[in-house]
Amino acid sequence: MRRLSTQLIATRREPPADAQATSHQLMARAGMLQQAGAGLFTVGPLLLRVLGRIQAVIREELDAIGCQEVRLPHLQPPEPWRRSGRWAHMTEVDPVMLRTVTRGGAELGLGPTQEEQATLFAAEQISSHRQLPQTIYQITTKFRDEPRPRSGLLRTREFTMKDAYSFDVDEPAARATYHRLAECYERIFERVGLDVLRADADVGAMGGKLSAEFLAPATIGEDFVAISDAGSFRANAEVARAELAPPETPPEKAMTRVETPGATTMEVLQGYVPDVPTERMIKTLLYQATTAGGAGQLVAALVRGDRSIDEGKLAGALGASELAMADAATIREVTGAEAGYAGPVGLPASVRVVGDHAIADVAGFVCGGNATDTHYRDVWWGRDAPLPELADLDRVTDGDRAPDGGTITLSRAIEAGHVFLLGTRYTAPEALDFAVTGEDGVARPVWMGCFGIGVERLAAALVEQHHDDAGIAWPTAVAPHTAAVVPVRVDDETQRCLAERVAGELDDAGVDVALDDREARPGVKFADLELIGIPWRITVGRDAADGRVELAERAGHEAEVVDADTAAARVIEIARRAGALDR
Repeated sequence: MRRLSTQLIATRREPPADAQATSHQLMARAGMLQQAGAGLFTVGPLLLRVLGRIQAVIREELDAIGCQEVRLPHLQPPEPWRRSGRWAHMTEVDPVMLRTVTRGGAELGLGPTQEEQATLFAAEQISSHRQLPQTIYQITTKFRDEPRPRSGLLRTREFTMKDAYSFDVDEPAARATYHRLAECYERIFERVGLDVLRADADVGAMGGKLSAEFLAPATIGEDFVAISDAGSFRANAEVARAELAPPETPPEKAMTRVETPGATTMEVLQGYVPDVPTERMIKTLLYQATTAGGAGQLVAALVRGDRSIDEGKLAGALGASELAMADAATIREVTGAEAGYAGPVGLPASVRVVGDHAIADVAGFVCGGNATDTHYRDVWWGRDAPLPELADLDRVTDGDRAPDGGTITLSRAIEAGHVFLLGTRYTAPEALDFAVTGEDGVARPVWMGCFGIGVERLAAALVEQHHDDAGIAWPTAVAPHTAAVVPVRVDDETQRCLAERVAGELDDAGVDVALDDREARPGVKFADLELIGIPWRITVGRDAADGRVELAERAGHEAEVVDADTAAARVIEIARRAGALDR
């Protein structure tokens, strides 16, 4: 039992001026966290209890399927990262790794992720296929040189991460483990009360064969998930592809130049060529890309005229860490024209040309003429311009047709978890060289998977989904306290004794109960408990002499007067069903 008169509770009426996310505002008002710097937070006792409960659920579910907890080092030497090919990416291309140097001059990295160390550890322990499968995990502090920390705990530089790493003898076994861990994630999120969507995702710098995200719908979310109303397609918008019907192919004609004064948009251009639909136009945009080692590259990106370029997809296709629209001077130098008139016909060889897959189906199209106020029409790939390298560059939008035939809707969401089927990305001979001998006596690289959940991010996502005007409404499984017992008047012996008895019964049964014995007005106590988000409140007031109390649920604001024993029994049963009994 926690007596709130002895606890550190300091609520506030107003959130910090720079707190934009609802979760940041409410946690700060509840005294659960304090910002120490950009992306850095001090976590108070109440929030630490929430994080501990989340971690307990994660451990229970992982242990139940045979995963084993380890602790890998935060500080890591660069050599394993160089062998895996990720040191340059993590320190130059996308420099998220914080680094330090020892007094002896040795360079060390603070690992934002730890595939390399997990692989080296497993390689020393495992030598035969008979020891597989194995999955290890850790829940530990991670560091990331986040360029733009924001939204409270949703994007920080220091955070708690659950990482799991699986090792299997071959691809079928690794895929089975991947799906088993993904199902484990679904149980974790269900138990803690987070509504998530499982969606296909980009493998990114992790590499590998397969990836999925668990996305929590929320208006503050930085990710967009594309959802088909047919029910079988869900994907992060960064990898989602719409099914685009090819435009009609016209009779072949010779390419001609068209004067198009002021036609720097598709809408204006169509006024000059009204017989050509926008899906039979090619839009060309010039970008300056920065790739590995800081090298610059000028890129022409092509999409159909009725579509838009997804710059995240473009950066991924190029392997670029930075991407920016080319400035007007560069465009004039390369095309000889003002912005808005670039096209694939006659571009200099120094320009890398990348097109969306859908442009390959476009024939007899209209495109920029690389001269101000000029376009070409009746352009054909192979005859008038070479078909460029192709990649998925198209930005999916609401109303697009999904691969399953349904209609796509885009929704904002928070990434709560991510799973990867890595394959032999880290175990191959050219990487960290982790192989086991199979039944046939032949040594082959081990297949890996990795699986992550951000603990503080999960807590913030819960607040984004579970709150109202009064404050946080934590699900019972993760709340800092399952119930609060509140005597209206602590100086009333009858109320105080009944409150002590009820709180004691709950405590004896294993319920995490707080006794609000503070010398404060009832309204202040109730407001604090609603802001903090304790799921159940038992108020001991004027009916105490009859052994009756008010039982109120935080989430539904519903209350009823019942016998004290009935109230205690209900809360005990609720805690039991939620897995929130401490013993």
